[in-house]
Amino acid sequence: MSKFHNLYMQVGYIVLASVVTSLLFNLLRNNPLSFVKDNVDVISDLQSIILESSEPSITGIDLGLAKQLFEENTLFVDARAEENYNKGHIPEAICHDDFDLLVEKLESIIGMDDQFVVYCSDSDCGSSEDLSYELQSYGYNNILLFKGGWKEWIDSNLIQKKMNSIYPYMNILLRFIIGGVFIWASHDKIIDPSKFAREISNYHVIPLGLENTIAIILPWLELFIGIGLIAGFYINANAFLSGFLLILFNTLVFQAMIRGFNIECGCGLKEGQMVGYGKLFENFLLLAGCVFVFKTKEHFLFFQKLQ
Repeated sequence: MSKFHNLYMQVGYIVLASVVTSLLFNLLRNNPLSFVKDNVDVISDLQSIILESSEPSITGIDLGLAKQLFEENTLFVDARAEENYNKGHIPEAICHDDFDLLVEKLESIIGMDDQFVVYCSDSDCGSSEDLSYELQSYGYNNILLFKGGWKEWIDSNLIQKKMNSIYPYMNILLRFIIGGVFIWASHDKIIDPSKFAREISNYHVIPLGLENTIAIILPWLELFIGIGLIAGFYINANAFLSGFLLILFNTLVFQAMIRGFNIECGCGLKEGQMVGYGKLFENFLLLAGCVFVFKTKEHFLFFQKLQ
């Protein structure tokens, strides 16, 4: 037992001496290492970067902010090996296996206080963080760390490409739905404008007895909007007009509900349809479709010369 006791004591002395020496040596260093590794906080807006940049820092950024900075031509530094960099990287990013040559390249592009982004493979890759601390030790003061890395970057682009391939078909579908609704709604009103005029009058908001004028013109506007959306004439203009009319219709329905009017909506879609939350919701769905069509940059089935 005494033999093992002596062994344990000797191990304890060695460990204790090592711990005390290492702590003292670390405290006496010019740049002592903290006992607990600092976490890099991830931010998602430029204003936070401005607030953080008052002193030398390494700041984590998310994908959205990384793409925003990329659009603003901020420099990206790839911390991966050149072999992986050559297989694919963020456009215009720089990379070098040799740290001194990488710093030399950085110095030819930006200053010590300029902002730049460091990234590597993915969130589990530590190379970007290691390189960021090395560059900070060298003297760079404003380093941004994109922790999602190359994997998150390309994954987001793939998702965007898939969505871009779906958008045109969604655009066509919504144009046909909204256009069909407006054409259908105009049918009975064009055939019997006097009935539509009475339904407008029930809202008690139209001044100067202009219900008849509106009942004559509005159905034809709805018809032309519907035809335009389906055929592809002036798509953005028709989407804007349909959205405006839907907002106007919902305003009229809502004020009628507040004032306690139990009246038919005069929508022309279904006989006897009353004002109510169901109608408001239906119009909001159509309005969302109008916004989507209006904001879609590329349209299918349209007449180019008339756009």
